[in-house]
Amino acid sequence: MLARFYDSLKDILFSKCGHMKNQILIWKDRSRARHMLSRMTEKDLWDIGTSRADAHKEINKRFWQP
Repeated sequence: MLARFYDSLKDILFSKCGHMKNQILIWKDRSRARHMLSRMTEKDLWDIGTSRADAHKEINKRFWQP
């Protein structure tokens, strides 16, 4: 019975750790994308269909903000 408890606990912990890892990867991707956006020229921004003002709004978001 104790073995089943530990197996269940292990499954829960690994599930939570997997979710946390995915969330951290999402945050890193957002941060990287915003950094790349900050380095774009006016032509680059025009090519992707956004303005400097819209880019500025996105760049100033915190990494946890979608």
